[in-house]
This record gives sequence, structure tokens and C-alpha cells, in this order.
Amino acid sequence: MPESTTIIVGIAAAGLIALAALVVGIMALLRTRKPAVAEGSSPLQRMAAALQAGDDEAAAAELVEYLNATHDRMEQLQAEVVQLRERSAHPLQRLAMVHFDAADDISGRLSCALAALDANANGFLITTLYTRERSRAFVRRVAAGKTAHELLPEEALALQQALTGHGQEEEPFGG
Repeated sequence: MPESTTIIVGIAAAGLIALAALVVGIMALLRTRKPAVAEGSSPLQRMAAALQAGDDEAAAAELVEYLNATHDRMEQLQAEVVQLRERSAHPLQRLAMVHFDAADDISGRLSCALAALDANANGFLITTLYTRERSRAFVRRVAAGKTAHELLPEEALALQQALTGHGQEEEPFGG
């Protein structure tokens, strides 16, 4: 082989060795370097980054953190399901009743207004009016806390009590 060819082959071999060394160095650098993980990233993203960096301990710690957070969230969701089951057993959640005398010649608060609402303030008002001559009953629809009819003061009080969650009986307007 001519001397110039030997030199060229030597230079090419040295170049290939240098290139191979560069590739091995870059791979080693990538393997040992911790990849940048955005602050606020999820434990799974941090675990993947730790695994990519070859940091098994950090990856295991991130996995444990993720499992603990998942367990805590599962317990929270279980408590919410229990509350939802309890609430759904009683769809009319806001009740209020006001007893009153519908006429001046009758005492004993035999008339009443009952407001029954769900969690969205939808429901009904039932009013019974008792007098010596007759008894009457009215039912009024309530949608989003409002009715389409003018209300008696006692009906308005019952509705307000149901809306605010103060459903105890009270004597309206000092009577």
C-alpha cells in the first residue's frame, strides 16, 4: 500500500475512533445527567425523568409519592360517594314549615305553609288554610327559589327559611 493511502486510512481510522468516542461520551453524559423537569410536573413525569437519568432511587421515591397521592385521592372520593349516597336518599333536602292562623276567629295555628326544596332550590310550596267555613289547600311550584305566584307572608317566610336552611318553626310576624 502506498504511503499516502496508509496515511489516509490511518486518519480515517482515527476519525472513526474519535467519532465513536464522541458518541460514547454523549451517551454517558445523557445517562448521568438529570434531565430538566418542569417545576410543578406530576410525580409520574418526575419518575420517568429519573428513570431516564438512571436514578432508580429517585424513581422509586416518585412512584411512592404518586401511590400515596392516589391513595389519598381515593379515600377522598370514597367519602364524597358516601355523602352523595346520603344526600340522594333525601332529594328534598331543604324543608321549612310555618304554622299560622288563617282567620282572626280561629286559633291554634291550624293553617300552615310547607316549603320543600332540593339542592338546586327547586320544589314546591303546600299551603293549607283552615277557617270555620272551609279548608283549602294550594300547591305552588318553586323553580330556582322563585314562584310564579304572589305569596302569602307565611308562604314567603317558609320559602325563605327553606332557602337559607333555617327550617325551624317560627311564629311569623309576631303572631
